[in-house]
Amino acid sequence: MLKFIKNLFDKQPEKIAVDIDELPSWFDEHARQKIEAYKEEMEELSSQFKKQKKELEKRLELIAAAQLVNDKISLQEKNYMEGNRTAYINKVSSFIEQINLPENNLWEKFFREFALLLEELTKGTGRSYYILQNFFAHELRETALAIKALELSVQEMKDARKKHQMPLIESIKTEIREIDTRKERLFFLMESANKKRLELTAYKRKVEDLEKEKKTLLESQGYKEELLVLSTKDELLASIKRKEEDFKNRFAALDRALRKYQHIIIDDKDLLPYLEDPISALLSDTHLAILGILTGLRTNVDDGTIEVKNKEDILRVINGMDKGFLDSFMIDRWKIQEDIDGISRKLAKSAFRNLLKDIDDKIEHTKKHVVEAEKDREKLITQTEEMESEDYLSSLQRKLRAVFDKDITIVSQEESQGPVTQEDD
Repeated sequence: MLKFIKNLFDKQPEKIAVDIDELPSWFDEHARQKIEAYKEEMEELSSQFKKQKKELEKRLELIAAAQLVNDKISLQEKNYMEGNRTAYINKVSSFIEQINLPENNLWEKFFREFALLLEELTKGTGRSYYILQNFFAHELRETALAIKALELSVQEMKDARKKHQMPLIESIKTEIREIDTRKERLFFLMESANKKRLELTAYKRKVEDLEKEKKTLLESQGYKEELLVLSTKDELLASIKRKEEDFKNRFAALDRALRKYQHIIIDDKDLLPYLEDPISALLSDTHLAILGILTGLRTNVDDGTIEVKNKEDILRVINGMDKGFLDSFMIDRWKIQEDIDGISRKLAKSAFRNLLKDIDDKIEHTKKHVVEAEKDREKLITQTEEMESEDYLSSLQRKLRAVFDKDITIVSQEESQGPVTQEDD
């Protein structure tokens, strides 16, 4: 019963639902009276501040023009007084120049700067003020009162802003502007994510088209014929390699004996290339000087001048490398190389390999775009989801309730058609 009676007397705040799109105009309309009352009071206080500032300037002029009552003081004392008077006037003049009322409604900054300047003035003029009191006590007191009046005016301005809830109202204005900025940002993110989706789809489709084009090329008769040619070339290259390996192995078996023979002969210019690279040496040996080298080697091995462990094997290898063998090796190699060169020239004229490489390059390049587009899209989606999940209205609703003493809820147009009662105009 007591709770029921208490509820009868407890006034519940009026519930209001404001559509988020209409919030700027709604706020301007409902805050207009408060803002106008604030502006009116601040205009009066600003005018008062300016008058007090002029009053302080006059007080400084009086200090500057003040004459000593006691003209019997020493020159040293007079100079001491003048120095402190100049210092005091300069400090206060500098203070006056810097305490201009703010533009663009930057009152909080003005209050902070005024407090700092006043503190600096108090510290900077303490000594000169104390000394000048001995000479111009009345003028100093009036100046101090003028400074105090300015301080009180600033305090009245601070109180007026607090009374009219201007810091809160200005904060609300900022947050309302941020709603539009946020909506624009959210729209931009969603549009960008959609563009990336379309871009990603286009890149994937391009990869599919290129892979189909590649498949068609690989299945074409012309490409199959080219593969046969390539296979033939590979077989020929393998044949050359086998022949060269056989030739190298023969010289490898003779290497130790040839190096011993190198110390016996007077001129080793024909032998030395064969010790380094037998194939290249033979291809460059137009007069087959190697035959004379092998003949000399056979003689020295056979008569024991060159001692080797496997004498019979060495002689068999030497005997097997006669002119017929060397001519046959060089002719066979030349013919095979001619066939390989012919195939290479034919392949160079073929468009298939270039087309295939071009398609592969395009596929690789496009797949990189796919990966980049996927990353960009995921990033945009994440940013969008984070923005959509933010509770950015709670703080604003609390501030609106504090200013208007009403239970204000910011809703979308769909939500505002629900059970919450709309404010009657």
